[in-house]
Amino acid sequence: MNSEVISGGRSSFEKDFRGFGEFFFEQADKFSDKACQIDGLTGQQETYSNVKKRSARLALHMERLGIVPGDIIISCMKNSMNSVIPHIGTLCLGAIMSAVDPTQSKREWTHCAKILKPKLIFVDEDVSEEMAMVVESLQEKPELIVVGKSKKFKTFADLQTPLPEEQKFKPITINNCHSTALIIFSSGTTGLPKGICLSHFSIINEMKNALYFIRQPAVSLNYATFYWISAILVLMSTFHYGGARLILPKFDAEELLRKIEEHKITFIFMPPLYTFNLTNVKNSEKYDTSSLRILVIAGSSVSPTQLIRTKKLFKYSLVAVAYGTTEAGGFITITGDKEFEDNHSTIGKPVKDIDLKIIDPATGKLLGPNQKGEICIKSLYGMTGYYNMDSSPYFDDEGFIKSGDLGYYDDNGCFYIVERIKEMFKYKSWHVVPSFVESILMEHPAVLESGVFGLPHEVDEYHPAACVVLKDTASVDLDEIQSFVSNNVSEWQRLRGGIKVVENLPRTPSSKIQRSKLAELFLSS
Repeated sequence: MNSEVISGGRSSFEKDFRGFGEFFFEQADKFSDKACQIDGLTGQQETYSNVKKRSARLALHMERLGIVPGDIIISCMKNSMNSVIPHIGTLCLGAIMSAVDPTQSKREWTHCAKILKPKLIFVDEDVSEEMAMVVESLQEKPELIVVGKSKKFKTFADLQTPLPEEQKFKPITINNCHSTALIIFSSGTTGLPKGICLSHFSIINEMKNALYFIRQPAVSLNYATFYWISAILVLMSTFHYGGARLILPKFDAEELLRKIEEHKITFIFMPPLYTFNLTNVKNSEKYDTSSLRILVIAGSSVSPTQLIRTKKLFKYSLVAVAYGTTEAGGFITITGDKEFEDNHSTIGKPVKDIDLKIIDPATGKLLGPNQKGEICIKSLYGMTGYYNMDSSPYFDDEGFIKSGDLGYYDDNGCFYIVERIKEMFKYKSWHVVPSFVESILMEHPAVLESGVFGLPHEVDEYHPAACVVLKDTASVDLDEIQSFVSNNVSEWQRLRGGIKVVENLPRTPSSKIQRSKLAELFLSS
């Protein structure tokens, strides 16, 4: 291998060539009476055997509705005790599962449904009317299954009535483990989401590969819906060791600290945004967080200052920064061990079965240490392609996925992210990196959240501008924030386009800032 390709080495575990349904049923039998999931609001627990029974029951009802291997099913459900059942039931039939997020717009739902042409859509009651409007706009109309009450459509409860054959139900045997199991949509940071195809082999073995640093998650917490791959990885890792998922529908910082203490949570995956809320909780030291073994921060950039604050809050835990993409099947790099103890800027080194290289995005030339370029990834567990579109432009001639992220690695093989290539913009030929300016804004004591973007300018190309969310008790002159930024950035990074206060920032379901929508919000206000 080329010396300028940085490899994480090869894993030693025996690869699993089963289908997802077979994998889950074997684990459910192994951990039959153990808690598989816990409702974080009520404390109600459900065993592996009961999750298996409900999934088998749903699969049989779906067969009666005509679902066959290769059909596509979509869920639009918040985190609940029910949200996993359509996933398991669908994959047990050899059908393909996908998900949209309840917080997305109807435009995004429509876009995803037009691509996939699903046969069924499972949708929460509170957004079922909106989804019904989406279905009406489609040429090929899927059947809606409402999770809750409905007078118009079949309900999830209708598909949970007992059937005589459910005791003998077995998942279909997947003859080709590299066939598509999941279609997970990209986060839509720079445009409408694309459907990323992941195989049974990918999701099972990427989970096993990640366990060497996740270890044995006895109780895991993840707020992401199944729209996002982190929810799949948390689900799979708990299945592997017979752990439980603590399910909460939305994030609340102080509630999270209480839940760690109450349920002895051992593993959490979260975006950087949540860490700011946590480090702002008053008297946080009164909560016992000693059970938390590992906290993984991923999804977008976290500043060194905020990482240090988070480590201070979770002093008993290993706080790791990870970099990953759905296209690569999950994790790409991670920090966490003593090697990274004093380096709070890196995203770590490649995990097992990952090879990375840096190329010049203009020429494709391979770059060496400390040279900034596009990060390209080769993963044993990567996507087979984007659904229903030509994926070849996203791979290079050696089979590396072009990430769209600008970064570099140092002389020790540690990687660093600079920015999304498409999110950077120029002021008088100078590159402006939004995440850097955002990190400066977040240092101001009145700023809770910030989003930076470029406003087109006929002479200077773009002028940096920002929207900020202020803390509840904050009272501040925006000129003061403007001066604070100007005193802490280079001349070309100053917020010439202005600053405006907003109630919240538009984000993707994975919490990434949608800068195009932010610019629209800025201009409309």
